[in-house]
Amino acid sequence: MRIIKTADNIYKLITFTQNDSDIVDYDVYSLPGTTLDVVENSFANESFSFPNPSSSRMAIKTSLVKGESSMLEVFDISGKKVIEKNVTSDNGQIDLDVSSLSGGMYIYKIKNQTNKFIKK
Repeated sequence: MRIIKTADNIYKLITFTQNDSDIVDYDVYSLPGTTLDVVENSFANESFSFPNPSSSRMAIKTSLVKGESSMLEVFDISGKKVIEKNVTSDNGQIDLDVSSLSGGMYIYKIKNQTNKFIKK
């Protein structure tokens, strides 16, 4: 998955899957009105979340050291910010309650890391 910024400053979400026959399927989604100005390259490889998909709570692995704080932002697929909160790392991990979110794909940003998760 990647987010790219076009020459017109419009963000596009590109997802892809590869099947057993090495055939790759791509989907491109427009992110109108998005404020994801820090997401101009690819998602950070060192971050991930689990369980993914999640129905209520998830853990986000971060590069933050134990006790370090940062702002966590979560955006829905249209680019609307749905969560913004200051979080503190517990051994490089953040616990996030997603029970209030509707089902769908979300993008989170914390410090210099960005990734996606799916809410059941």
